Amino acid sequence: MLGAADINEALSDQIVDFDNAWQDFRADGRTLYNAGADSWGTWNVQNDRYCSQWPPNSAWTCYDIDLNADRSAVRFRGAGDDVTIGTFRVAK
Repeated sequence: MLGAADINEALSDQIVDFDNAWQDFRADGRTLYNAGADSWGTWNVQNDRYCSQWPPNSAWTCYDIDLNADRSAVRFRGAGDDVTIGTFRVAK
């Protein structure tokens, strides 16, 4: 599991591709998710967890973050069995 500084470094200004979607993590805290249509939200790091908020919902949802050994893929681990894996378009 990554800490706050590592999460910011790993996600800031990166695009992550998922099976049927992609997400752009802007360094300014905005994020664009696209699974066929654009959806703008906000992201940050709280208590060493990646957190996102998607209007009109004001609640934040948080995930633990792991990177694979070569830092080309990221795993988001939420509550229970909520796990999503994506690959970076351009590895840092």
